[in-house]
Amino acid sequence: MADLTPAETLRTAAGLLRGEPAPEPHPVRLPPRMPDVYAEPLADLLDDVAGLIDSRPDLTRPHVDGEPCSDLACRIVHHALAVARAILGRPS
Repeated sequence: MADLTPAETLRTAAGLLRGEPAPEPHPVRLPPRMPDVYAEPLADLLDDVAGLIDSRPDLTRPHVDGEPCSDLACRIVHHALAVARAILGRPS
């Protein structure tokens, strides 16, 4: 899978949770779907964080120590990206 922007990473992971196919050329295989009680709310959350990144791209800036800063929105973005990368099977 080509390098994705942070917002694309979140939206791709959300789509996988909803059962959408992964983008070519390297489709990701998810284990059998989680119960919708978990997948849909998590997919919605990832989409919402992607929207937050669209409005505030500075939230994805790298940090000197690799940890998100004390800004709550920044921490939410970084944690959501970690979840999305785990879903996509990509290193953090």
